[in-house]
Amino acid sequence: TIWLSAVKANPTVSLPYGALASIYAREEQFDKSERFYLKGLTLDPYNEKLTTDLGLVYEKKGNIQKAVQQHQKAIKINPAYYFSYVFLMPLKACFW
Repeated sequence: TIWLSAVKANPTVSLPYGALASIYAREEQFDKSERFYLKGLTLDPYNEKLTTDLGLVYEKKGNIQKAVQQHQKAIKINPAYYFSYVFLMPLKACFW
């Protein structure tokens, strides 16, 4: 894909890693998705979108504790990032 080419051309930019992670998540390839989100976050550790999206992957993998931690981390990064709250609240309501 074009995103794989982008990773190869410039492996120090987080955007293509996040795009690939998102594609793998839609295809329910959650282990691959997790790896790409983690790589993107090593390059851009204060990216609230990547952090929140990794939380969604953890939720799909059944790791609710890690999902909650990721959403909370995203909120600390950017308290105005609405989606972190949207995804966190149902988890807290169901499991805490």
